[in-house]
Amino acid sequence: MITNRSMDRVRRPVKAEMVKLYYPQEQDWSYSHHASVCRFGNRIYAMWSNGKVHEDAPGQRVLYTFSEDGKNWKEPLTLMEPSTEDGVLTAAGFHVHGDILTAYAGFFQKYLYPDNDRERKNTTLLCATTKDGENWSEPVDLHLPIVPNHGPQAIRGGRLIISGNIMFPYTDDPDGVTGWKLSGTAPFPWEPLYDDSEGFVLRAEKYGTPWVCEGSFFQTGDGVLHMLQRSRERILYVSESHDNGETWSRSVKTDMTDCGSKFHCGRLPDGRYYIVSSPDAASPRCPLILTTSRDGQDFDKEYIIDDRYVARRIEGRSKGGIYGYPHTMVDGEKMYVICSVNKEDINLYTIRLEDLV
Repeated sequence: MITNRSMDRVRRPVKAEMVKLYYPQEQDWSYSHHASVCRFGNRIYAMWSNGKVHEDAPGQRVLYTFSEDGKNWKEPLTLMEPSTEDGVLTAAGFHVHGDILTAYAGFFQKYLYPDNDRERKNTTLLCATTKDGENWSEPVDLHLPIVPNHGPQAIRGGRLIISGNIMFPYTDDPDGVTGWKLSGTAPFPWEPLYDDSEGFVLRAEKYGTPWVCEGSFFQTGDGVLHMLQRSRERILYVSESHDNGETWSRSVKTDMTDCGSKFHCGRLPDGRYYIVSSPDAASPRCPLILTTSRDGQDFDKEYIIDDRYVARRIEGRSKGGIYGYPHTMVDGEKMYVICSVNKEDINLYTIRLEDLV
């Protein structure tokens, strides 16, 4: 059983250097969320969703920035904008293959007025590519009906898997653009077959499956993929794959607490598994914690990345929680953690791996 309730559970602070990549001063373009970070060549890149005021409102775009030292960052630039007046873009991470950097964004169309906030249509995944990190191609429609939680992640053997809510497409093509096949938590396939912030709710209502979303996975030494998923019960669920992501089990409850937010999983160079999240169930997405495990089951060491209370400055719909939707990158002797703060600012933290003792 995957748990973070070990009797040996230890929580300690860790030195995390923080820099703000985005800090809106006024209400216009004040919504920021869904951040991701990667390395491409000699630069570090970051992207996030950026809306005028409210979460997932029509017109939401994707911004990006880059840095050569992780401290000094270029003024954010627009990476993608929705192609329709009622379109919404959600930043969905990066993938690097050779000399090409690919950026992903989920797209759907939404009613222009907030009184019908739930309904979406024409959900699909877009990508844009660059060779120099600054001049991007026009977005390409991958015709995958998903708004991803994270970008493609390689498993043993090189297969790429996208973590969605309940859908986890995979490809054996290393470019991360071609060859995608659909898969997801059992029962699969389901109707209607799409995965966004409406689709996973409809499936739970229709099939009586758990209300789960926003997955992130790690692979243990036996080859099993463990896709952890957020739930509204303030505890994580897990769906497992024993065939490299071609099929997935039904989602079952773990014993790992969570505050009801997106999180990110990975593995450290020393073999430890990790999750960056806000695990305190009753918390307002605070503190932000890095939790590690030696065996992928007992997550018993916790490192405090940030626990400062930050007041929201700008009002907006669905702007609850402080440290939201983290993503991570292990890069040499460092780990980078990126997240939103009150869905306004974008913070990047740098942690030296030698401090994770």
